[in-house]
Amino acid sequence: MTFLQKSSLTLITRVGGFALGFAVQVWIARALGPAGKGEYAIFTLVPALIAQLAGSGIYNANIYLIGKGKASFKAAAENTFTLSLLASAALVVLYGLTRAWFDSAIFKTLQPEITKWFFYALPLNVLFLSFNYLALARDDFFAFNLPNLTRPAVILLGMLILAFMSAMSLQNAVIVWVIASLLLAIHSWRLLFKRERFGLGWHRALFRESLRFGWQSHLGTVFY
Repeated sequence: MTFLQKSSLTLITRVGGFALGFAVQVWIARALGPAGKGEYAIFTLVPALIAQLAGSGIYNANIYLIGKGKASFKAAAENTFTLSLLASAALVVLYGLTRAWFDSAIFKTLQPEITKWFFYALPLNVLFLSFNYLALARDDFFAFNLPNLTRPAVILLGMLILAFMSAMSLQNAVIVWVIASLLLAIHSWRLLFKRERFGLGWHRALFRESLRFGWQSHLGTVFY
């Protein structure tokens, strides 16, 4: 695939994803009102931000190390898969221990029956980002871009189903988003696994190098 084809594919999927995402936001605003839209936005934004931080820059490190030929895709994928599961477990436990404080500070207006879905949202977003950046590291623009178009499409379909069933509520909208996150993580993994099989593994030297470069990229972003 040429650079022009890659750029065109990225542009098309980004425009399509933006259009579908905009449709979802309009639907949420009309169905739940300004307050409901704000609560929905907070719930969906926080796990995405935490997942980005949980990667410790390793997502970017994979792109650099694989691109420079300093790491094989399989070794990087196995390390990333293992690390993402460990990070997910740690985040779930940490949220469980600090839930009362975290909910009162971040999810002030959300009910416990809604915030409980945060237990699922955290690991699913970590896994999705891990697989999505691996696709970019492998220069697989199809596997990188397609899931970003799939998420808003699945969410919009879920919202249409809720509207048809007259079951539109903030809690159900959050559940639809979590289900979409699950499908997105599975889809991203499947696109990579079809091209090269990988499982859980631990390559210590590669992990140290990834962590070193990852933190350097984090610090560079902050100070830049």
